[in-house]
Amino acid sequence: MRFNEISPEGATAIAKALEVNAVLTNLNLSLNLVGPDGAAAMGKALEVNGVLLTTLDLSSNELCGIDWRGQGTYNPSGIMAIAKALEVNAVLKSLNLSENKINDTGATAIATALEVNAVLTNLDLSSNQLCGVWLNVNMYGGQQGTYDALGITAIAEALKVNRVLTRLNLQLNDLDNTAKDALRAAKSAPLELVL
Repeated sequence: MRFNEISPEGATAIAKALEVNAVLTNLNLSLNLVGPDGAAAMGKALEVNGVLLTTLDLSSNELCGIDWRGQGTYNPSGIMAIAKALEVNAVLKSLNLSENKINDTGATAIATALEVNAVLTNLDLSSNQLCGVWLNVNMYGGQQGTYDALGITAIAEALKVNRVLTRLNLQLNDLDNTAKDALRAAKSAPLELVL
């Protein structure tokens, strides 16, 4: 279902279907237009005990309301709903949230979920704005935003207690060396940390 211009309304319909799904374990909704409302619906569906999804790809979906050009209004409601679902979901093992303009607020919510989640083994948060800065394509590579390590620091703290995660991709988030060092120091032995 990737690259099908699935709207927030379409994602909400898919989320409702997932709540009664008894078969589907893999769902790729990458490169769509799910947006914050669709992400919130997905988060709500992931909280339902009967949802059997083990792999979910929501990459490149404007989950925070900002498109690839940096246009739109930031809205963390969808990421917050997904993070909340991760706190109780006992099935999802792989989640791709790359390229969604997730900032430190979303990163902090995801970190809180990682502290208690006991099944997620693969998490891709690459190409987001986890430190509050990004490259603006309209400025020919000019950097925008203000560096803030709050979200990355929260993720590092979560890694100290999470012993389930085996792969975490954080590349292309403009992490400074201090953030990278904190993440490396916090990770457990089996975790592959992609910086």
